[in-house]
Amino acid sequence: MTAKKIREVLVEYEWLFKQWGIESKRINIKKKLNIFIILFQKRKILNHLYWMTKESLSFLDQDRIEKTFRWLGFIQCGLWLVGKFPIDDLKNHSRPDR
Repeated sequence: MTAKKIREVLVEYEWLFKQWGIESKRINIKKKLNIFIILFQKRKILNHLYWMTKESLSFLDQDRIEKTFRWLGFIQCGLWLVGKFPIDDLKNHSRPDR
């Protein structure tokens, strides 16, 4: 996947988060978290994913492609986890343009 395609996907996700009314807000990972409680708080997960999307775009600007690619995978997993997209749609988001 090229840096251009990664940017396209991240910008699209950023737009979607705005459309969904999501805030960009990092989950405090320094606190001890009960993952089962967090999993039932989709809004918190989406806030964190939006924050990750913005951070990923800054990594891309710094030419940190490998890290950006890993974070994109995590963002997509989170979007699947909260039921925003089925896996096939997420795979198609990342496919090269033909």
